[in-house]
Amino acid sequence: MNQKTIGERIKEKIEEFLKDRNISLEVPNPERPKNEKYGELFTDIAFKLSPLMKKPPHQIAEEISTHLKEFNPQIVNGFVNFKIPSSVSLNFIMNYERPKILEGKRVLAEFVSANPTGPLHIGHGRIAAVGNALSRIAEFCGAEVEKEFYINDAGEQIEKLGKAIKGEGEEYKGKYIEDVREKLRKEIKDFGSISDYELGFNASRIILEDIKKTLERFGIKFRRFISEREITQKLLKEALEVMKDYLYEKDGAVFLKTTQFGDEKDRVVIKSDKKPTYFGNDCAYHLDKIKRKYDILFQVWGADHHGYIKRIESFLRIAGFQGEFIVKLVQMVNLIKDGKSVQMSKREGTYITLDELLDEVGEDAAKFIYLTRNCDTPLDFDIDMAKRKSFENPVYYVQYTHARACSLFREAENRKMLPEYQKWKEKLKSEKKTTKIFDEEEERNLLALCSVFYDEVIVSCKLWEPSRITSFLLSLASAFHSFYQRKRILTDEEETSFSRMFISEIVKEITKKGLSLLGVSAPERM
Repeated sequence: MNQKTIGERIKEKIEEFLKDRNISLEVPNPERPKNEKYGELFTDIAFKLSPLMKKPPHQIAEEISTHLKEFNPQIVNGFVNFKIPSSVSLNFIMNYERPKILEGKRVLAEFVSANPTGPLHIGHGRIAAVGNALSRIAEFCGAEVEKEFYINDAGEQIEKLGKAIKGEGEEYKGKYIEDVREKLRKEIKDFGSISDYELGFNASRIILEDIKKTLERFGIKFRRFISEREITQKLLKEALEVMKDYLYEKDGAVFLKTTQFGDEKDRVVIKSDKKPTYFGNDCAYHLDKIKRKYDILFQVWGADHHGYIKRIESFLRIAGFQGEFIVKLVQMVNLIKDGKSVQMSKREGTYITLDELLDEVGEDAAKFIYLTRNCDTPLDFDIDMAKRKSFENPVYYVQYTHARACSLFREAENRKMLPEYQKWKEKLKSEKKTTKIFDEEEERNLLALCSVFYDEVIVSCKLWEPSRITSFLLSLASAFHSFYQRKRILTDEEETSFSRMFISEIVKEITKKGLSLLGVSAPERM
């Protein structure tokens, strides 16, 4: 069973080329070109080699291409593009299982981790979609992934929530506060009889249950929810002991020497009032993560937490963590309706909640559109476009690829073509021969696109960037819809029909796999 993707095989051939010439250079994975007329993969390795080999890129590209003839290389301005032959694609599709680049790795994926002081908003939705998709991609690539939500229930925000329930302060407001207050009245008759913190903590537990319901509705299930309060009580003293050689006191507060690990300034872990900072509590939480022996600690944070990365890395290094620490920063979401930016919720009187967005567009559209841009790019989310049942809507466009292929096979079943098609397919697999139909350009391109899907998954996994999958699915959908409109698939000629049915079936399977990685459904009828 061949366990290397086409891109990996191309990379290996280039590495052999360099080894023969005693050149040491890291060879990047081939990628999909932005302009699809240049094929399904390309490499710019010639430009990286030019100063080392003291030759122009186009000359190096010509030399490299002689080692890559089976992949149909084409040189354009020093780039080596690949229009992958149908025989190569077919052999790969029939023999490849899945990527295994994270085989045997234990991954802890911590994301969302919203303060339990109010409903999830649309920014949390994007973080949730990204964390969920990357968890699924890592699992597909062989990892054992555990999804975790860290409950921020030990800080000043909980006291402020308690004040809000008592009708004091301006920090938290909206209809949800009134609803929580009403629920708490059934348990606590006199709010003045308990501290702001304890009242806030009780309120946070009600809000947390609503957060869980929203996440479940969004199709995201966490293995565990971990309380900051509980972790702090259990492990803060031990975390301080771990850090003791790097701690010092100043103005009554305790600082950690994070500057020794590249941070811009040392950070307070215990305030002058002897209470731990959020960072101090986070050290306890990350000590707990270390104790659970993961290979990769992965988290998705809002972009405003950028400065937090170095201080957590500092603690992990002090604590002796040997694995990978990966943080994905996600930019803000701008909601668009009727061509205008929408800032406020009519229902809540504050920010727009994730539930409100899901009410408008549904779970699939929300997830897919959240994943259409790189995480580090702000996202304009057009509600009107997300609701359209047309090709303008990207999730409809991709899901319709799957539904269209399913419809095609229902029609083939009505025509009683499937038994003979199955025999033809078995023969195709056993003889390992391509057909003349597969060599026609549109057919060749669709087979090739399906074969490089796994390369896209690997790059997506290495970069921790799910929008690569979304972009790929849109390209595949475009190619398939064009093919479907231009070519008759069920014809009077058996070889032609079966060849095109086979391509449609592969497109259907790849589309379903890709949507599944994003946590989006693949309907059979639309």
